[in-house]
Amino acid sequence: ALLTSNSTQAAGHPTHCTWINPLTLLLHLGQGFSLHFHDTVAFRPNSIGSAAVGSSPTILPTKTSILLQPPPYFQKPEVRINGPRVVGPCENVELSIGQSTGGGGRAWTVEWSHIPQRTDYATPP
Repeated sequence: ALLTSNSTQAAGHPTHCTWINPLTLLLHLGQGFSLHFHDTVAFRPNSIGSAAVGSSPTILPTKTSILLQPPPYFQKPEVRINGPRVVGPCENVELSIGQSTGGGGRAWTVEWSHIPQRTDYATPP
């Protein structure tokens, strides 16, 4: 395992790492992760080394950790619901959030509900 037990637990389950190139390690977070910006992810002592092109493999220092920082430009979520403006009493309704932005690379989770309209209003005299 590359991460300390505390970091592994905070990263959720299942967690795994993938080398994108000799200098970049991608941490895939699992379900139930509890990591947030400004948290620290710690690697186990002597667990990873440098594989930079043209250099000899070097074990990283025993206390290696990284600070999670937000991206330079953080896009706030913007939900756009598209659907018909008017629907007849027996027509189907199709709604879409396909043009929503700012999900941070994650799929949107949608929960719809229906609130029935009252039809028993009292008629003024």
